[in-house]
Amino acid sequence: MKRTLPALFGLALLSAQPASALSVLGKDFAAYGNRLVGSGGTLNTDLGVGGWSGNPGDIANAVTDTNPATFVVGLSPGSYVDVGLSQAAVNGAGADLEFFFVGGKYPHNFTLELFSGANSSPVASMSLAAGAGYTGFVTSTHTNEGIFSLPVDISGLGANGPVDNLRVGIGDGTDTNNSAVLSFVGAYHVAAVPVPAAVWMFGAGLIGLVGIARRRS
Repeated sequence: MKRTLPALFGLALLSAQPASALSVLGKDFAAYGNRLVGSGGTLNTDLGVGGWSGNPGDIANAVTDTNPATFVVGLSPGSYVDVGLSQAAVNGAGADLEFFFVGGKYPHNFTLELFSGANSSPVASMSLAAGAGYTGFVTSTHTNEGIFSLPVDISGLGANGPVDNLRVGIGDGTDTNNSAVLSFVGAYHVAAVPVPAAVWMFGAGLIGLVGIARRRS
């Protein structure tokens, strides 16, 4: 039995392995918004190469790539993006999510709704004051515009489980005075990834082989 313990311990560790960190503007995230689940309203985006685009593919790329200089804005009241996370976020010590925005001349006002499967949290109003949260970085095409960030603790937002996607309301009818200019969403704390059943079966098979070998010896 003593020889099987390391194998069992190793399988247990696999089920709790943290995600590899993604570094963005000097901050390490365990997960990030990597897919556009849905959207509403009129959206526009800048992919960091100059010029604007309302193409759905460009909007998806602006929200889900790892470049915080590409951004999306809502041009009609109630515009929003539903962003899926690469791994479900959970509540931990300190900030759990961090939102990045381009532009510091005006406040970034947005709404946030967290989804855990079919369950959702109440809609929360969020705000980043003008010039607050400056990361020290600017965009390559809008060199007079900085990149700003807002850390968010999800503990008080009413999420009833691991957050796998979120709705960010970013539209009020303008792209300068009040609408948030969203560029990146990162998560600091994530749920452990369960080991696939095939891995457990493989481990059980190895343990069985060890037992057979011990009997024969």
